[in-house]
Amino acid sequence: MAELAMQLFEAAEEGNLEALLACVAAGADPNQLHATTGGAVAPLHAACWAGHAHCAAALLIVGADLEVPGVFGLRPLHYAAGEGHLACLQQLLASGAEVDARSRRGATPLYEAAMDEPSEGRDGCVAALLAAGASPSVLGPDGWTPIAAAAQHGRLEPLQQMLAADPAAALLKTDAGQLPLGLALEQGHLLSARALLADGVLPPLHIA
Repeated sequence: MAELAMQLFEAAEEGNLEALLACVAAGADPNQLHATTGGAVAPLHAACWAGHAHCAAALLIVGADLEVPGVFGLRPLHYAAGEGHLACLQQLLASGAEVDARSRRGATPLYEAAMDEPSEGRDGCVAALLAAGASPSVLGPDGWTPIAAAAQHGRLEPLQQMLAADPAAALLKTDAGQLPLGLALEQGHLLSARALLADGVLPPLHIA
């Protein structure tokens, strides 16, 4: 049975729907966790990390747990958001995934989608999460909000979307006392800095 469970996990990771369904029909548990170098993950994590939406859909149909915690407490929605796999993310949201689920360090799926380099997929995930009610003001690792992460990485479009959803989140500081504006300026992301200033929430800058 352990070998069958591993075959199911590999099928989800590789996007092999035929093999996945065969494993399930033979009795493989879709929620069986598998050890990796970073911790234990389930087949649904693997499918969402790799962007195999058809396999994620099949796993959900046969009873995969939407909220199963994986490495660092990350759930399938975190994986889909962080990798920019919009189709997987939309399936998870439509199935009732918790939009502001938090990892052990406090990261939400919106934080995961905002924290990395720009991509069309990650930008789409930010928009989808916001439409589903995700909060840009949830404090994540080291007190970083999704808005802070977007500012630090120069993610202009997601930053603007999050400011429109929750302007006051621009005033939330990290544990180190940094505002999103300061993070954008430190990295030379002038367009992001202008967006934060144009929002009208930040107090006037005082130059000594």
